[in-house]
Amino acid sequence: MNNAQIKICGFTIPDQAKDAILMGADAIGMIFYPKSPRHLEISKAAEIVSALPDPLKAVGVFVEMDFDKIVSIAQKTGIRNIQLHNEISDEFVLRLKDKGYFVIHVFKITGQALLEKAEKSSADSILVECSKGVLPGGNGTVWDWASVLDLSKVRHFILAGGLSPENAIDALNASGASGLDVCSGLEMSPGIKDPEKMKKFIDSVKTHKLENITGKVLP
Repeated sequence: MNNAQIKICGFTIPDQAKDAILMGADAIGMIFYPKSPRHLEISKAAEIVSALPDPLKAVGVFVEMDFDKIVSIAQKTGIRNIQLHNEISDEFVLRLKDKGYFVIHVFKITGQALLEKAEKSSADSILVECSKGVLPGGNGTVWDWASVLDLSKVRHFILAGGLSPENAIDALNASGASGLDVCSGLEMSPGIKDPEKMKKFIDSVKTHKLENITGKVLP
């Protein structure tokens, strides 16, 4: 693999999630956080998972939720991939992995603290995003992607925050990321994706060759 992987997050419409995978996205994200305008009820999330060409492409995004609730939602929806936004212990990550889930751990820090935590994390993948904004993702805030370039020397990672079809390649080059997670930059309104923007983003990233062969950062 020598191009970046793509996760498009915040889906609320089954057909749009299916189309994203058919266009070439590696994963789609569904948010379980009542304060988010993209929050999903369990029944709607299960409908989205069922609509996907490959259910294993679905990622559940969880914020400040206890272990048993996460597992319950995952079991009811068919989700096998868990993205954690709150401050959690490595033991929490390992418990989910022991149940067979692919775990993405989100960090909102930079510098030496990020390098140390990323290196120690037992998560299958890590995601780094901007610490600004009122929501755990989907804020559309562009930040200094180059500030995490050193992380690529420690492990492969996913980058999020302020991404769009116009700046995706700049973000990859500046950060050294192996994957991109985009949400609001491809929307017409919260939870409603713009098909043309999705295609433009995916085509741009998938035709861009990374300088170094990237590791797998999405399921």
